[in-house]
Amino acid sequence: MNEKPIASLDPAELRRRAEQRLERQRSEAGAPQAAQDTQRLLHELQVHQLELEMQNEELRAAQAAVAAALDRYTHFHEFAPTGFLCLGREGTIRQLNLTGARLLGLPRDQLVGAGFGPFVVDADRAVFNAFFAAVFAAQTKQACEVRLQPTGQPPLTVAIEATLSADGQECRALLVHITARQRMEEKLRFRDRAIDSATQGISISDHRLPCHPVIYVNRGFEQMTGYTRAELVGKNIELLQGPDTDAKTIAVLRAAVAEGRSLETEILNYRKDGTPFWNRLAIAPVRSPGSLVTHYVAIRSDVSERRQAEAALRENEMRLRLALKAARMGTWDWDLQTNHVAWSPRHEALWGYAPGEFPCTLDGYESRLHPDDVEGARRAGQKAMDEHSDYAHEYRVLWPDGTVRWMAARGQVFNSSDGQPARMMGVVTDITEHKQTETTLRESEGKLRVVLDATPFPIAVVDLRDDRIQFWSRSALSLFGHTAPTTPEWYQMAYPDP
Repeated sequence: MNEKPIASLDPAELRRRAEQRLERQRSEAGAPQAAQDTQRLLHELQVHQLELEMQNEELRAAQAAVAAALDRYTHFHEFAPTGFLCLGREGTIRQLNLTGARLLGLPRDQLVGAGFGPFVVDADRAVFNAFFAAVFAAQTKQACEVRLQPTGQPPLTVAIEATLSADGQECRALLVHITARQRMEEKLRFRDRAIDSATQGISISDHRLPCHPVIYVNRGFEQMTGYTRAELVGKNIELLQGPDTDAKTIAVLRAAVAEGRSLETEILNYRKDGTPFWNRLAIAPVRSPGSLVTHYVAIRSDVSERRQAEAALRENEMRLRLALKAARMGTWDWDLQTNHVAWSPRHEALWGYAPGEFPCTLDGYESRLHPDDVEGARRAGQKAMDEHSDYAHEYRVLWPDGTVRWMAARGQVFNSSDGQPARMMGVVTDITEHKQTETTLRESEGKLRVVLDATPFPIAVVDLRDDRIQFWSRSALSLFGHTAPTTPEWYQMAYPDP
């Protein structure tokens, strides 16, 4: 009577066994014990009934849990982003989820029993057939990528992984739509090719690791520095620095990196063979979604030729300034579009201006011209612009203290892309002393003429370089009848034939 009820028996079987036990007990114990035994048996049956009811409740709860789990599994199976298919040996679709049906472009009830092969584009059919045969032959997981042609939709690419069922009769496959991934990969490959084709040197350093090692350089970087990608990856980019690299520039770069800032500068680096080169360097941090700096991108442009040209230009400018100073010449630059006039400090000094005092306008230029020379200067400038010819003019300048100085200006007209004058540039020289010498010479010549005309002797001045007669005195003119003879006539009269 103390044996435990058997959970696997249903209530009817338990009742039958209980009645059999009761009959045995009655026959063994006899009539006097019948009432007592009946009472005990009734108790045990009631306990057993409660146990069965509790077991039934647990069974119903377990069945409900199984049903809920099955519902969850079915939901996950149906709405998973991955397509699930079961294919028979002949390639027909035996079962598929909703995602698999969407990938093929038809309702599920129209796909069950249909062949999967016709949905594979013709160009990829051989790849799929080899994959499908391998699933059944190798009995190990197989994978491939093929393009599908869904009904009424553009082609798409899927990655397929499949294994064989335990009974060896079904190919159970997972289909993942990878068209978007393929496009992204193609974009990344295109970006890599574009970066690799850039003439600038591009490097990427990993700032999550100690020493910030290089993880990528493009071909432009290799060509610029002479280092190969394998020689640079894993090393700090500062290996390009050398003995003449400016320490202050290095400090500025390190500070920018430590603070996660972008920076542009120029720095002297060294190639693998030890030759120095100047490069324009731009660095920029790459941040994670949490704004932490994970990498640094650096772009380098070789500016050695430009630096050399700038150095040569500075040297030429210095020589020009020395030459202009020695020649007492100034320079000017006139923008014809804006009338902005730029003068060198030497030009300002020649015109009586203090350094920086010239107002840089055409009015400021004309305000120092002698009033009688303003129109002449305007006409000379206009003529050069109209005829696209060189500018040359002499004029007088009035200094603030009333001093008059003579200037000689020379310049050139520069045209815009449409052929119109856009700019004039040139030099100016103080020719006051030259003008004073000319005046003195003219005065001396005048006095000499008076003296020569007053002498009673005939006098002629002949330029022996071209036999041209420069001067006849009055006595000489009287000798020839007050008419100056031509050079041949003069020779004939002065040196008659014997």
